[in-house]
Amino acid sequence: EGRSDLNQCCINLSEMFRNQGLDQVKVVSARNLHLYPGASYHCEFMFQGQKNLVNIPKTLPLGSYFRFYDERGRVNSTCAYMFYGCESLTNASVQITGDVLGDGNNSMGHFEGMFAECTSLITPPELPFTSLKPYCYSYMFQHCTSLAAAPELNAEMPAEGCYQYIFDGCSSLWQIKCLLAHRQAPYCTKYWVRGVGTEGQFTYNTACKSWTLYGVHTVPYQWEFIPYSA
Repeated sequence: EGRSDLNQCCINLSEMFRNQGLDQVKVVSARNLHLYPGASYHCEFMFQGQKNLVNIPKTLPLGSYFRFYDERGRVNSTCAYMFYGCESLTNASVQITGDVLGDGNNSMGHFEGMFAECTSLITPPELPFTSLKPYCYSYMFQHCTSLAAAPELNAEMPAEGCYQYIFDGCSSLWQIKCLLAHRQAPYCTKYWVRGVGTEGQFTYNTACKSWTLYGVHTVPYQWEFIPYSA
């Protein structure tokens, strides 16, 4: 009962358990934290710096209910840096649910830096959205130095800054599958593979003709190209 009353409910949980080096609550597990699927959650920096955190919520019911506007009227950064610096976190196989990213063309930055600096992270979440928004996944796994295999990036149409810095500094990373059909959106892969593993496999959409050059904005040096027909 009461489900419909929560459909437009906006709950601000940002910085709730953020650890800024002071004598604050130390969180080890958030596995049983239930986020109601009918509400909107603002979870920026919610667990930032919780170095002992090893379990995170089973589901994040995100998507079409995002309604958090910045000063320019854009839906902005609902889960940005949510688990930033959670150094003990190894498994982030959380189920991200929802049909779309945000609210129309003005939404941006929903998952920016979400797991950045999670240096023990091995299992990332699946990224289900195939319609991208500006900067939606930017910095998401930056400096995740234990990450070996990237989650599949199944979207075909890029958005401005969508993957910029996403795998920057992931020094163990050796496997990426990206199905972008082109890279014409500004900054869409800016520095996205800087500092990754020296050898690896890159699976790409054969419709995209701009992966032919090696570099930090395209395909890592000495990686093997694996074509994929989407």
